[in-house]
Amino acid sequence: MEKLLLKLLENKSLVKKFIKLGVQKIDKNLVIQAIKSKIYVENILFNHFSPYLNSSLKPLIVLVFRTYWDLIEFYLTEPENLRKLIVETHPELKDILYSKEGIEWLNENCKRSYKKIYFYTWS
Repeated sequence: MEKLLLKLLENKSLVKKFIKLGVQKIDKNLVIQAIKSKIYVENILFNHFSPYLNSSLKPLIVLVFRTYWDLIEFYLTEPENLRKLIVETHPELKDILYSKEGIEWLNENCKRSYKKIYFYTWS
């Protein structure tokens, strides 16, 4: 089991596919509503995944985050990378994500999410 887990951790393309799959599951109407209402999602996401963030799984999650920290930084410290991924999977969101309010909203979400994940991973 340990060997299988390590093999999965070494497969960066699998992690990228997992990220893309997660983005594909985003409800476009909720994104539009969140942008217009200035709802920031980092707490919503952490609450959604809170059952998996318990103390017994934390070492594994931290290992995955640390292993792929470059991907976390790629998407969250450069919001344009995340914007492109979202638009690639949801082209109908392009106009709102590239609007002034959409850019500000995604930038702020990336900043807040990065801080939350950083604290969880490195503290």
